[in-house]
Amino acid sequence: MDSEVISQTFGHHNHPSNNESDDVKPTCSVSTPSISQQEHTNALDATERIQFLREMEQAREELAEFRRNMEGLVKQMDGISVDLEKSKDRVSEIEQDLTATEEVNVNLQVLLERAVKTQKESDVFATQAIRNMYSDLASVVYENSQLQGRLVSIENHQREQEGSVHDVIKRMFEYTQMLEQAQGTIHMLQEPRLVKSTTSSSTSTSRRNSVMSFYNTDDDDLSVVSSSTKRSNYIQSPPLGPQSTLLKPQQGLRMLFDNHGGLSSLAKK
Repeated sequence: MDSEVISQTFGHHNHPSNNESDDVKPTCSVSTPSISQQEHTNALDATERIQFLREMEQAREELAEFRRNMEGLVKQMDGISVDLEKSKDRVSEIEQDLTATEEVNVNLQVLLERAVKTQKESDVFATQAIRNMYSDLASVVYENSQLQGRLVSIENHQREQEGSVHDVIKRMFEYTQMLEQAQGTIHMLQEPRLVKSTTSSSTSTSRRNSVMSFYNTDDDDLSVVSSSTKRSNYIQSPPLGPQSTLLKPQQGLRMLFDNHGGLSSLAKK
């Protein structure tokens, strides 16, 4: 723009307009111009100079404004370059974060695979343990049923034994009463000490015969009494004759009961 203005200015200065050339008319020869022509030429030159100076000043102002604009652009470019550097740093940080995130993801994936594998193994072990528990429970239930059956059979057998024990106790009480009656009869029939030994021997023989007849009529009581005598110490039979009052038959039965816990223990069994 400035070059065009300058060229136009210099062109206008070097080539005057046609109107001016038409207005100026030579009054004399070309070699000797007049004074008015020179003054007119000087006035034109001054006007052109003023115009030129104005255009130059305007060009300077425009150039200064252009420089200011360029400086603003330079500052903007510097800011843009700084922003680009910051963006590069931020991008590098983001890349580092992405790399770290990828590593963490890989580690998490490895840990997840291990956890899945461990869980599968644990499931297998748990399933096997549950199966073993079910089998153990089944065996326990089977054994429990067997034990219940055995307990029922033992209970039935115990009931039967309790019935037989009660029968034995009842018979032993009857036997004791019979012995007491026999003892009373013997005392009534017994004579003083001056009686002959034959009488005492016959009495003892009859007593033994009565006792043996009692044992023969009651085989069950004999088996119980014989088993009791086998388990206990030897119990002597009461002496016959005048010394029969020293040990009574019921005392022997009491000794037998004392050795075996009494009638109450038999009833409990």
